[in-house]
Amino acid sequence: VLDATVHESVKMIDGHASFVLLPTGEPDELYVAAGDGLDQNDLNQRLQINPTGVVATILASGGSRILTDLRSLPTLNHLASVQAATSICCVPLSAGRRNYGILVVTSTRREPITNDEMGMVAALANYAIIGMLNAQLVTELRDERTKLISKEEEVRQQLARDLHDGPA
Repeated sequence: VLDATVHESVKMIDGHASFVLLPTGEPDELYVAAGDGLDQNDLNQRLQINPTGVVATILASGGSRILTDLRSLPTLNHLASVQAATSICCVPLSAGRRNYGILVVTSTRREPITNDEMGMVAALANYAIIGMLNAQLVTELRDERTKLISKEEEVRQQLARDLHDGPA
């Protein structure tokens, strides 16, 4: 789901690169989970975010932003694909009141990313989070089904033992 999302988001706005940042589980740390147009060294890279910085604000507020002053993004400037960008679109991956990460699309065009383009990327991000949540639900359902089948087999074996041992 993430690979398709980053690939389509770059094509959608004729961007330079796109990537998804997800939490590592450590405080104030994200990692590059998927990317398109990224330098190979950027994939899986861990990034420390400033709790009062732009990235943290986007995660906390759940609002999308277009950034043209890349100096305000010291967290992302460590990535080679961001250094070449002239504008960046940051869209949170959120469902309900929970934020799962950020979809970042960079552009090297002379004109910045427009609000309409950001809206299209936000719509794509919404579809992506729905796909991710559905995949998670399917996995959980499969796990529960496996547990039920295992428990049913245990009950059958116990019943067979009880029937066999009872008359004996």
